[in-house]
Amino acid sequence: MANKFINLLAAATLAVVACSYGVQPGAALSTGHAHGDVFARGHSLRSSDTSVSRKRSARARRADSSVCKVRAESSSSSTDIATTSTKKKQQPTSTYVEVTSTSKAPAETTAASLTGSGKSSGSGSSGGSSGSYNGGSVNTSGDSPCSNKVGFSWNMGDRSELAIWSAGGGRCAYTWSSWPLDTAANAGSVVLPMLWGNDGTKISEFEQNMPKFKDTVILGFNEPNEDSQSNMSPSDAVALWWKSMEPQVNNGHRLCSPAVSSAQDGFPWMQEFMSACEGCHISCVSTHWYGTSAQEFIAYQQKFLDEFGLPLLVTEFACHDFGGGADCDDDDAWNFLKTTTAWLNSESRVWGYMAFGSLDNMVGVSAADQLLDVSTYEPNSLGWAYLDSSF
Repeated sequence: MANKFINLLAAATLAVVACSYGVQPGAALSTGHAHGDVFARGHSLRSSDTSVSRKRSARARRADSSVCKVRAESSSSSTDIATTSTKKKQQPTSTYVEVTSTSKAPAETTAASLTGSGKSSGSGSSGGSSGSYNGGSVNTSGDSPCSNKVGFSWNMGDRSELAIWSAGGGRCAYTWSSWPLDTAANAGSVVLPMLWGNDGTKISEFEQNMPKFKDTVILGFNEPNEDSQSNMSPSDAVALWWKSMEPQVNNGHRLCSPAVSSAQDGFPWMQEFMSACEGCHISCVSTHWYGTSAQEFIAYQQKFLDEFGLPLLVTEFACHDFGGGADCDDDDAWNFLKTTTAWLNSESRVWGYMAFGSLDNMVGVSAADQLLDVSTYEPNSLGWAYLDSSF
């Protein structure tokens, strides 16, 4: 009996020890992907925004309406807003791995003006008339880089699905950054690099990446009139333009203006920039717009065309009210794109356009505007109607 009792006592003691020193559960790690900096919208928009750093995270869209960031108030596509819109947004962030480069910054460019003639055609192939704005040399030259006007923005890295989005070839695409998209380019798209703003990392990436591009159009700063985006005064933007953008003209590239949001201060900001950028080579104007009225969108684009006399690249727009109004539903988004794209396709002075929605994170923009099926990263029904202009 004594032996049995001792054995039982020993077994109980071992059980207590085992429970006391068993494997402890580890704390789970979670990772998240924020749109945040750009995009850079954005553009959430900025993803490989690299500039977009994009810009995108959970943007509380600006009162203005720009797609890449969260703004206080305004309406614009990803960073731009409709004339009456009040939304803000964030830029997308880039998923690209930085590529090292040994190339040197291009030599400084002189202020010699570029000249050109002709207007863009409805198909997207266009030339531009030479013109000036209040003494600032803002001349345009050459055809549109987009032989197919219907383009797209992307901040989710160089994925295989980009071949589907590039179907038909000739579409312009961008990432709110200077990172290339090899899959899209190999499938026929024209990837337009962007210098997002006066950020040291983005400027370094821009200098590293530009040797990868040949004779392209470079997009200017993302919503510089927005505190949550590239946030520059017109004079600071002119200084950065001469430092980093203008030298690229000597490398065979053309330059598109900064893209202001459609907030109330956006258009005056652009007027001041264009007047102050004396001798700058500017081949086109980039716009952003957010709102719910297709007719207000059209009027806003016409305002830029009439004021600056340059072709347009509309790089962010969507049916969304950043001023607190009702969200667009599926029918609203469908009809908005149907009407706006019909006008964009018919207007010869529009080089191309990129609706905000080919993203897996809409960063505060109405879900009805999404063009991408998040389960496949391919176009959804609205996306296909947009790409094919088949509303």
